[in-house]
Amino acid sequence: MKRAVGLLLVVTVSACAYYNGLYNARGLVRRAESAAREGKDSAAVAAWREAAAKADTVIARYPRSRWTDDALLLSGTSSAFAGACEHGMARLAQWEQHPAADPRQRPRASVARGVCLVRFGEHGRALDTLAPFTTRGDETLSRIAAAWAARAALAKGSLDSVATLANTAASDALDAELASSALQSGRLAVAAHILRQRASEWRWLAPLHVPLGLLARSNRALADSIVAVTQGGRASRLERARLSLAAGVWSEAAGDVTAARAHYDRALRMSSDTALVNDVVTRAGLLEVRSAATLGDARRELERAKAMAADAAPLAAVDTALRLAARLAEAADSTGASRFLAAEVARDAIGAVPLARTLFLETAREYSRSSLAPRALLAAANLTPDSARVWQATVVQTYGTSPYAHALTGKPVLPTALDADERLLHQMWIRARSAGDSASVAGRRP
Repeated sequence: MKRAVGLLLVVTVSACAYYNGLYNARGLVRRAESAAREGKDSAAVAAWREAAAKADTVIARYPRSRWTDDALLLSGTSSAFAGACEHGMARLAQWEQHPAADPRQRPRASVARGVCLVRFGEHGRALDTLAPFTTRGDETLSRIAAAWAARAALAKGSLDSVATLANTAASDALDAELASSALQSGRLAVAAHILRQRASEWRWLAPLHVPLGLLARSNRALADSIVAVTQGGRASRLERARLSLAAGVWSEAAGDVTAARAHYDRALRMSSDTALVNDVVTRAGLLEVRSAATLGDARRELERAKAMAADAAPLAAVDTALRLAARLAEAADSTGASRFLAAEVARDAIGAVPLARTLFLETAREYSRSSLAPRALLAAANLTPDSARVWQATVVQTYGTSPYAHALTGKPVLPTALDADERLLHQMWIRARSAGDSASVAGRRP
């Protein structure tokens, strides 16, 4: 009797352990599917990987259980979705051969195989396998099938169906991935369609910063229009503010100060998050400094930004560079070298193109007899393409014997012809660095 009770307890404990293992694995699958629905692909993969490991543990400990088929299917599909395709395909083959395999679970096994075919690069077969499950059956499974079918369609060049499949998959992370891949392969229209169709539905905007930034390089108006759609969408106010900040950065990089200001202003209206506000205030302040045409205006804008910023540390380098530029511009110097160097600092250390242009033109005008005058005119011309021909013509007409005019007219220019100007600028730079706090700006001329 005692022996019988002992055997019963062993069987009961084993059954409980089996059920617990399988129950935990199924719970992880539900977690993975929930993460996949929310577009949290990395979290989904981690949960699927853990589910597969637990199912494998159950199979190893109870290889002849009447529920082994469930564990085989769970291990196979979870492994496939997690990227462990060789193991997943082997488990699915075992499941197919198991006498208790439930035929109603074949769609899930087929989708898992389709995922692995995409990972193996067999895109045509993958599309044939996945297509039947993208529009019917379990919603989560359909979305998984559609996501991987979209990847296969893009890789195969079946571009007409990519956006439709992406819309079915309804994943923010997938939209970002597909759009980035399309842009990198020169398929701008496909990327734009993918991004535009679900812009109001996105909840997680961070993954979209990269493809929208890439799109902005080719068609900034289109990228800005998609950003505008997100502003009335489902993402949080902080997410939307961060995207506006990113849009301001790429607008500023393109030289569109008006658009950058609008994006920065919108970011400030959208969120009061301390870190975000400080970043926006700093960037907006630097934008105004870089847009200034005079040293006085640049200084006023910088002081305004420092007063508004919670952390003025990011402005310190520009502050130092601006002080150096002011000291150079005001230096007593009959050669124009100091003013020329002030323009270089404004251009290279601060990024203030209007200010640099002003200082270069002042050098040419106030030190017209200096050998640096034609060089200053050409530097200003490089900053203003619309006026470049006028200033180049002035160099040829007024400074026809200079090496700079010779370079414009195609005459040979010996390297030694510029040595005197270089020595003059170098000497003035060394003197300026030793006179104040400019050493932190650069060890050599910017």
